[in-house]
Amino acid sequence: MSQEEFLNSPVSQDMAKWNFYVVAQACLGLGNHIISIKGFEMPGRYEDIIAILAKEKVISDNLAKSLEGMGGFRNLIAHGYFKIDLNKLYGYLRKTKNIKKFLERIDSYL
Repeated sequence: MSQEEFLNSPVSQDMAKWNFYVVAQACLGLGNHIISIKGFEMPGRYEDIIAILAKEKVISDNLAKSLEGMGGFRNLIAHGYFKIDLNKLYGYLRKTKNIKKFLERIDSYL
């Protein structure tokens, strides 16, 4: 789907928001679980989870950089703010390969 089609489709936007939320929540939950069981520094906010995983070499710095903003954007969706930047959401959707890489790395780490 092109960006223009996405921006003109409220149904696609709603599906994308909630699917992004579910995926982000799962990734951050897995990351937080690893941090907890390994006794790593505890995150103060969702955005810190990815950074801590990179610091502890669970994921690469490059992968962490590609996932920057996921925690904050997850919060924006979760708390019902209606000012979600749909262009930014579309950009995150274009990066799904990075989420797949994250899950593959977590799987191999465990």
